[in-house]
Amino acid sequence: MFDAAIAVGRPIGEASLALHLRRAGVDALRRIAQAIFSAACLPFEAWQNLDAIARTLWRIHASGRKLLEWTTSSSVERMDRNRLSTAFRAMWPAPAAAIVIGCALLPHGTLPFAVAWLVLWSSAPAFAWYLSRPPTRPDEVLDAAELAFARGVARRTWNFFDRFVGAEDHWLPPDNHQQQPIVRTAHRTSPTNIGLYLLAALAAHDLGYISLGQLIERTRKTFDSMARLARHRGHFLNWYDTTSLQPLAPAYVSTVDSGNLAAHLLTLRQGLLECIDAPLVDARWIDGIRDTLAVASEAAPGGGTTWKRLAACTSIPELLPVRRPLDSG
Repeated sequence: MFDAAIAVGRPIGEASLALHLRRAGVDALRRIAQAIFSAACLPFEAWQNLDAIARTLWRIHASGRKLLEWTTSSSVERMDRNRLSTAFRAMWPAPAAAIVIGCALLPHGTLPFAVAWLVLWSSAPAFAWYLSRPPTRPDEVLDAAELAFARGVARRTWNFFDRFVGAEDHWLPPDNHQQQPIVRTAHRTSPTNIGLYLLAALAAHDLGYISLGQLIERTRKTFDSMARLARHRGHFLNWYDTTSLQPLAPAYVSTVDSGNLAAHLLTLRQGLLECIDAPLVDARWIDGIRDTLAVASEAAPGGGTTWKRLAACTSIPELLPVRRPLDSG
């Protein structure tokens, strides 16, 4: 309650009084719920702590065995933790303590004074199960305007890579392009930038902006350049000059960038594998053309009326999927 009072007394700032009080009320309810849940789990946590202390003392001073025991992640994943029965099996000390204490208080006539606590402890597994359920969110479907906006952002984003990733930079993505106050391109790149570019190319293919041949060609050229980059024990360094392929000082390995690149390459591999069975030509090309025309209409002088009319055209027939001859058998 003290924390809730402090939250109410904080400066309002730019928010209205009603919004400030509503936020403070939500925060107070959250803190109360956390306190109730902690109280419900008291017997379970006490049992867990006593069990850990007893096991530790026995294994260190008596048996000398199982000093490195742990539960593997694979074992945890195989457990069905979404069932209410599983929660009761795991947290049985809480309802067991409520039953034992209730039976002990019954002969003395003091049970009514402890009913609230006993009910709370008995319900601890149900509380834990309810709070541990996977979040369920309703499927959100973008309307036509939102979808057009998202695809427009995607097309303009790919335009950056399409424009600036080329032979001058050895098919490696520059870190950024500055337009104000002066036009300048930062001809340096990192493992994270390279990974993002490769996934951007894969996304451009999936959205119909480039063909499968262009995707493969861009990927091959980037990989050829990556093979020429200096590395330390197999790890790419953090920064390279894209025009000379030389490391930038100070040369060091970033675990964050190395991890990002590894994740990007794994995703790229899966995407390329899916391209094997995908049709060479399908309706995504039509959507890609429409996105390109829509973006061109925004950039054209005077609003680009002709481009807008082409982008809004809905009479273009969808192309039937055409598969490779090898797919037929």
